[in-house]
Amino acid sequence: MFLGKKGRLRMCCPTYLMKHRLLKSVVAGSSLFTLLVWIGMANLDQTIGQKPDLAFAHSIQGIIRAEIFDDRVGAIDNYDRAIVLTPECANYYYLRAKIQFILGDKQGAIDDFDRAIQLQPNYINAYLSRGVVRASLGDRQGAIDDNSQAIRLGLNPDR
Repeated sequence: MFLGKKGRLRMCCPTYLMKHRLLKSVVAGSSLFTLLVWIGMANLDQTIGQKPDLAFAHSIQGIIRAEIFDDRVGAIDNYDRAIVLTPECANYYYLRAKIQFILGDKQGAIDDFDRAIQLQPNYINAYLSRGVVRASLGDRQGAIDDNSQAIRLGLNPDR
């Protein structure tokens, strides 16, 4: 179970490993990997059942759906719920935008990257990712501007 004392979310082994991108490399392709992921998803379902207003749990579930199960539509649903619960979190918009781009919703991706940058003006990855989307839309100057801004922020993150 993910809920520890005082109702705080605690990390169990599969989730910790997922977050730190270790699980795939440790047991990729094995039945142990599948078992751990399913246990993690079951724990997340249980946690969300107990605390449906936990945006973080929805976002972690979205990451697992997108990265492990290739369920990008399900991941969008999780990110939608996380955004409704915590609309001021730039990372949820960023995560949803990455999936929207993969699904071909380039304008939706741009809108979410815009929102992530509006909420967190120093979000280097959002500028870089939005630049990729702009380049794919043929907006060369927009892509250059975003990449230039990411470089400026990388050189001076307090800017």
